[in-house]
Amino acid sequence: MVTLSDGPLTWPTLESLSASRAGGGLLTLTPCQVLNSETSCSPSETSPGTAAYRSGCCVTTTRPAHVDPATGYRHYTAAQLARLNRVIALKELGFTLQQVQDILDEKVTTEELRGMLRLRRAELEATMTAAAARLVQVEARLRSIESEGHMPTNDVVLKSVPAIRVAELTATAASFEPEDIGPVIGPLYDELFRRLHTACVTPAGPGVASYKDAPEGGGRIVVHAAVQVAAPLQDGASRVLDLPPIDRAATIVHRGSMDTVLPTAQALARWIDANGYQSTGYPREINLECPENNDDWVTELQTPLTKP
Repeated sequence: MVTLSDGPLTWPTLESLSASRAGGGLLTLTPCQVLNSETSCSPSETSPGTAAYRSGCCVTTTRPAHVDPATGYRHYTAAQLARLNRVIALKELGFTLQQVQDILDEKVTTEELRGMLRLRRAELEATMTAAAARLVQVEARLRSIESEGHMPTNDVVLKSVPAIRVAELTATAASFEPEDIGPVIGPLYDELFRRLHTACVTPAGPGVASYKDAPEGGGRIVVHAAVQVAAPLQDGASRVLDLPPIDRAATIVHRGSMDTVLPTAQALARWIDANGYQSTGYPREINLECPENNDDWVTELQTPLTKP
């Protein structure tokens, strides 16, 4: 007699079923209840001497040894369990039913299967990376919501900012949101430092990021990734230019990854509003400290102001 738990079938459960059915018994499955190709195998009620579970993927790729005309239950021999095991494993890897069928029928070569698995691994890694980035943004927005109505505990300082000479590269981001800025500004800085190294130019100060609305509109942002240098003015793909001074700027220091800058930026915006100022552009970001761990970064935000 075989008794299954109410939880999902696991590999040890299927293997133990295979061993217990070595004498030629039948594995009984309920009628197919597939709504789409992503339906997974799940157990239903069991009775002594049988193992019954609903299987959308398994019955589609494995012909039952017998179908009960009265109940529609599909009966499988123990010899078919190995195929069922493979079907479940391949479905859990994200393959479609047609791909599973081709693999089991050996229409896919070993090299092709290896490529499919590598592609699936890359897809899963990309999904995990994107989910982690979204989680960071959710946490940042939660902190921003929790701080609404409170003045920032960080010190906001009014000061003038002198002109500085920088080398810079630019690119366009979809919006000013951190999730859109991050994937653009990171590669820009990588390329900027590569070019400076090739030209034997040593940075003379911190990195400076600044932003402007893109000419085409639609909320798109031109990202300026720059670093202070002591070099002649230069135009072209790698520009060297003088950033203009800011007569009056409200500044605040953000500690941590720029993926979590939103609460600090909003705190600065609330201070500006509460003190009767108006911002005249996006804040500059001065990278005061950039250790390997992004969570240990120290960045000053400098928002240009005017008094209405």
